[in-house]
Amino acid sequence: MDGRGATRRAFAGPIVVAVSLAFAATGAGLLTGAGAGPRPSTGAPPTVTDKPQDTTVVPATTTTSVPSPDEGVTSSTAVTPVDSLPPFLDTSDKAAVEAAWASARSRPRHRMNWTGSVSSCRAGTTAEAFKLDVLTRVNWFRAMAGVPAQVELDAESSRLAQEAALVMAAAGDLSHDPDSSWPCYSTDALIGAGHSNLFLGVFGVDSIDGYIEDPGEDNLPVGHRRWILDPTLTRIGTGDTRNSNALFVIQDEFDVDAPTREQDGFVMWPPRGHVPRSQIYPRWSVSHRSADFSSATVVVTHAGRTKVYREPYSDNDGYGRMNTLVFEWRRPARGSGPVQIRVRDIELDGVFVELDYVVMPFG
Repeated sequence: MDGRGATRRAFAGPIVVAVSLAFAATGAGLLTGAGAGPRPSTGAPPTVTDKPQDTTVVPATTTTSVPSPDEGVTSSTAVTPVDSLPPFLDTSDKAAVEAAWASARSRPRHRMNWTGSVSSCRAGTTAEAFKLDVLTRVNWFRAMAGVPAQVELDAESSRLAQEAALVMAAAGDLSHDPDSSWPCYSTDALIGAGHSNLFLGVFGVDSIDGYIEDPGEDNLPVGHRRWILDPTLTRIGTGDTRNSNALFVIQDEFDVDAPTREQDGFVMWPPRGHVPRSQIYPRWSVSHRSADFSSATVVVTHAGRTKVYREPYSDNDGYGRMNTLVFEWRRPARGSGPVQIRVRDIELDGVFVELDYVVMPFG
């Protein structure tokens, strides 16, 4: 039992690192940049092979249908954040969401005060207030997505992430499996890299927004997003330089009984209800600990237009210990109204279910 009384289970499976080559040079995994400035990039998200069975119990809100192959669409030391968020935000309450977003957006960004150096291969540290800025952003996204916004900052995880961030900055490259040929390499950097989302060209709070966006052809599975929105996540570490971030997300302990706001344990981004328009990205995702999306179809209705995705991307690779469906829909124009999503033929517990929700952008 942890301090909050939540049951935790130790992760005993091996880490499988994804291949990540010279992303910035090849264009793979690039994030959007401004003008002719630096082109920040993320590597492939870290993966694990041992996934616990889904034990989340939440009220059902999906509709169930009889399975049919022919059915389809006809149309260590932990630090808590200084800003208090409820475990979940009620996204049906626009005033509550607007207030939470105003607080997150206006929160002062503290100086990094990095004490390290790439030239001398010194990982150094960053200011605690700077780390808390990163943690607060993580918890804001989690509260919006309907997973526990009570993640804490772990000092040892941050130390290992800091070593990884140094190596990525020194190499100007990303890998979950750097070796001794990498500048500033250390065993701690290897451990940190293998457990972390990695970002080059952006650091701090901006890296969290980038992980949630997850653009680039190599990031179609939105693996970085899935790690951050993993309901079972309880602790993170963050390491930063002036040109990199490592977000330590694979922990030895996690909360297998973590609740979710949504029925039957679904986690979406953007979530249902009211969402800041600026935080709606072209890749939309629906995740679940055990649902199979391989037969699913998606119908999107918005501003008088309907689009059917008969073969949306899906995988059971377990980034963030969740199976996921991904489809691409542009950011709604200001004032263009709500977006209705219907996901059909999700296989859950041996039957097909349908998930319906509405996203209402504001701002």
